[in-house]
Amino acid sequence: MTRVSILGLLVLLVPGCPADENLEGESVAATEPATTSSGSSGVGSSTGVPGSSTAADASSSTGAEAACSDSPDALADCVEEARYFETLEFVAETRSPTEPHWQVVQDHLAEQLAEFGYEVELDVYDTGINVIGRLRGTLGGSDVLVSAHYDSVFNCQGADDNASGVAGALEAARVLAMGEYEQDLVIAFWDQEEVGLIGAASYVERAVERGDDIAALYNLEMIGYTDDTPNAQTIPAGFDLIFPVGYAQIEDNEFRGDFITLVADDLIADGAAAMVAQAERLELPVVHLELDADLKNNPLLSDLRRSDHSPFWEVDYPAMMITDTSEFRFPNYHCDPEPDVVEDLDHAFSRKVVAATVGAAATTLVLVGPAGG
Repeated sequence: MTRVSILGLLVLLVPGCPADENLEGESVAATEPATTSSGSSGVGSSTGVPGSSTAADASSSTGAEAACSDSPDALADCVEEARYFETLEFVAETRSPTEPHWQVVQDHLAEQLAEFGYEVELDVYDTGINVIGRLRGTLGGSDVLVSAHYDSVFNCQGADDNASGVAGALEAARVLAMGEYEQDLVIAFWDQEEVGLIGAASYVERAVERGDDIAALYNLEMIGYTDDTPNAQTIPAGFDLIFPVGYAQIEDNEFRGDFITLVADDLIADGAAAMVAQAERLELPVVHLELDADLKNNPLLSDLRRSDHSPFWEVDYPAMMITDTSEFRFPNYHCDPEPDVVEDLDHAFSRKVVAATVGAAATTLVLVGPAGG
């Protein structure tokens, strides 16, 4: 998550190296099996790369996937904490675009999306590379995006910011690939969020030029840290005036930092309602903040737009940020003063966040049955 200065009365509770100029957009064939060498992947778990399977368990996997796609709830319940955690551990090394692990993570994301069956594009723009995966819908009139930024600030492992979101989006990609939908599903891993939301802004600019119809963006931005100690959650001045219902929820819970926050514009109201319903079903505490057109782009409320949903808001694409509230709860934001490491995160909490996102996204996509069914 980018750091911005405090402006106005309210500070909302929310939260590189240039690419080769000769590169052009590249595609990774979804039909080719992804391979990850031990020298480049860094994945050391005996369970293997997330999403991979052996021939011996292929038939049982097929049956399990069919059961997962019975409903959005069933898909949500197929999110696996172990797979999420494996990716989190792999991604959580310092990975600004000037550092080697940035490329390793980018390669891994493209390989995994291809293995899950997505059409994969390396979305190259002037200074960076987004990794984009697409599953075609039966109607394909609109795109539903699930996203996270894969860069970190320099010399910071960035476990919460934003390896947690990347691991969540990749696990969502794996599970959502088990279904078939009316709309197109797009999984996006944004580059250069930490230096000004550049990757997402580039994508949005071209989406507008293409005339893309985007039904919803579910953007995962720091989803891993909780603290259920009373008064662990700080609240910025003026928050109670702008969001009295959300403030009352937090106050009634003695300001414990144990909830996920949805920062959503009113254009994604149905998606936010689906997220809230999933959260309640999963017993995940949630605070939903809805913003109208005037509020979401108010220059005095810059903290509302601190992640990759912001460029979507600017052109009225429906979007929400799903966040653990960043430094308003997390003491080591941007590795200051201590490292942002995996050991400090709440993985069971993150699994519920990912599950709620999967269930809501499947609802927006309009699930019609199992993949290939």
